[in-house]
Amino acid sequence: MRRLIARFMLITVGMEWSKAAMHPDLFLQIENFKEGSPYTDDLQKLDFIQLSHVLFKKKRDISLEELDRLLQKTKFNKEDNEKILKYIPKSNWEKYFSSIIEEKDINLEKKWALLYELRNKVAHNRSIKKIEYHQIKGLTSDIEGIISKATDKLSEININEEDREQIINSYQPDSTFAKGYLSEKAVAEYYIGSGYSLTPNSRDMPFDFIATKGEESIGVEVTATNLMKLHLSALSKLFKFSSTWTDYQKNTQLTRIRLVIIVIDYTPEEPIKRLLEALGKFRENLQTSVDIHIGKLDEENQYISLFELTIDNKA
Repeated sequence: MRRLIARFMLITVGMEWSKAAMHPDLFLQIENFKEGSPYTDDLQKLDFIQLSHVLFKKKRDISLEELDRLLQKTKFNKEDNEKILKYIPKSNWEKYFSSIIEEKDINLEKKWALLYELRNKVAHNRSIKKIEYHQIKGLTSDIEGIISKATDKLSEININEEDREQIINSYQPDSTFAKGYLSEKAVAEYYIGSGYSLTPNSRDMPFDFIATKGEESIGVEVTATNLMKLHLSALSKLFKFSSTWTDYQKNTQLTRIRLVIIVIDYTPEEPIKRLLEALGKFRENLQTSVDIHIGKLDEENQYISLFELTIDNKA
């Protein structure tokens, strides 16, 4: 099961899948793991039943508000019908494996849950009946065969960008990693929609992407935070990366440096004032100008710019 999950996430999310998609409860489990080598794989630190969550935990792919908006229509097209069906909770196993796994193997979740109950008896040194012993042997044999078939057929799963985003959200919908991923994607789409061409992050680039239009070339760094940490997030980024950003700008044709902060729970007023006060004190430590754009994501995860300022050590 660990091998199947690792390969599934590598194929669908990528090399950084554990950072992009790990549920916060699972992260806590991993961080509190005290046994074994410090080089133990993260999946080896999870409990038996936790392994199944990434595959079997059901999730709706549209919100109730989105469904309400759709149902207000008097006529539905094919795209509307597909969106309405997304309100039905489904697991990653149902969405991505059901089409490539034999019908008799679809009930892996039930078999896994039953094996978990029987395993707990063994793990806690409780007696088991002979019939339970044979049940354990039968279940493990069946499950091993299903997992082996699923692993062999991973290459047949077709994952597009929307599917990838949904997998991340189903694994960790409210996490900083998920919000960060959605924020960067939304800001990138905003710049593309504004006529910029994008150069994605590379090993020697200290930004999430570079946006270019005409003679303007902007190094854009995106971060997501909650309201009360707004000024701390801005200062943290500036302290950590301002010198690196400046060096990169000196050696390239970059015309601007821009920090875009997505506030997850945005409401105006006091935190913006705190941000301005904090940045005013930091200004003399900067070697270059930095634009700071503060925004939020709407219900459809599109970027909305709310507030802009420029800090300049020469001002």
